[in-house]
Amino acid sequence: MAARLNLQPIRTGESVRLDGKTVKPRGLGLQVLPPYAEWKQFDRWFGATWNRDLNYGAEHVVLVGQAGSGKTTLAVKLLRFQPYVVVLGTKMRDPSLYAPLQAQGFEIMDKFDPTAAGKHPRVIFRPPLSEPTAGALWKQSQAFEKALIGVFSTGGWAIYMDEVRYLTEQLKLGDILNTLWLQGRSLWVTMIAATQRPVSIPINAFEQATHSFLFRTTGRNDRIRASEYQGISQPVVYETLARLPHHEVLYIDSIHDYLVRTQVRT
Repeated sequence: MAARLNLQPIRTGESVRLDGKTVKPRGLGLQVLPPYAEWKQFDRWFGATWNRDLNYGAEHVVLVGQAGSGKTTLAVKLLRFQPYVVVLGTKMRDPSLYAPLQAQGFEIMDKFDPTAAGKHPRVIFRPPLSEPTAGALWKQSQAFEKALIGVFSTGGWAIYMDEVRYLTEQLKLGDILNTLWLQGRSLWVTMIAATQRPVSIPINAFEQATHSFLFRTTGRNDRIRASEYQGISQPVVYETLARLPHHEVLYIDSIHDYLVRTQVRT
């Protein structure tokens, strides 16, 4: 039997129609929406540039997208570029995240020692939550806090948070996470934060991010929060987020005001 061709998905007409489209944000003249880059090209470029400026330090990342948008698939792709990664596993079971990471060599562990990077460089740290009670949440919070303090002391790690709101609101880890966003750059601690809604997480996730990956967002308040820290690109980001096709993502490099649309291809 002949082997099947591994065909890449074709761009939708909705995506193609955005190419070269102009919009007129309030108070401004016509603005052109960001261009589209094929995933292979973008993936190769991003992997070659992320965290490569020794003078700048670690480059934080924020990802915003509703469930089913492709946010987790994108995160799994990005994490392969970092040599030392700890994923803060807040769920006992998360097949869409854990299984693809394990295929990359990640280990699920209920204890995490940041000084053992040589033996365990890619870890899903999953302290158990035995029951949905305040006491159990406190124990889980303490385990994550100890790990984050260790990462701060050791340096060099990338931290992936699949749902920041749970860590900051339920587990009350906002203070230590904000410290890592503010001081982690010089320690080469890379913060990679994912959330479904941008209004629900600390401002530092956006203010300190060098790289933003934003999926379609139609709510006005969500678009304001996701776009307001993007410098001179803010009006275009705001207008683009409401128009993005499903699964397509807007990438912003906040240092160079570089914007491009793409879609993850497996």
